Amino acid sequence: MNRRQWSQPVDFATAHARARGRYRFNRARQIRALERRALVAQVSLQLLQKAIAAGESFRGRPLWGKQVLIAEALGIHPSTVSRYIKRTRELALLFAPCPTCGVSMPRHELETRVSDLATKLGAALADCNRPPS
Repeated sequence: MNRRQWSQPVDFATAHARARGRYRFNRARQIRALERRALVAQVSLQLLQKAIAAGESFRGRPLWGKQVLIAEALGIHPSTVSRYIKRTRELALLFAPCPTCGVSMPRHELETRVSDLATKLGAALADCNRPPS
């Protein structure tokens, strides 16, 4: 199909089929990128843990040089690995483990739960310190 044929008006079914094909292709691309991002995070964590166990000095650059190794192994550009690690760190800042159960939850919910708990504990302590009437 050449360029002139693509610019001709088409019926609804053809337009819908083309749009659906683009959607399916882009969705598959997004899924591959998410899987790759998870793999980069997992591999970088393993490399970081090995470096800590080996007693390496980081000087502010824990994965310096290792991002290139990850990129070569996955067949992607090192800047892509850098973006994936940056995004993983940003997401990690949004979530925190609950101090009681360890479940990862959004920080704003955690801060609300902790402040509510502190208020309840403060009220309970105030009740305990009152002299009996």
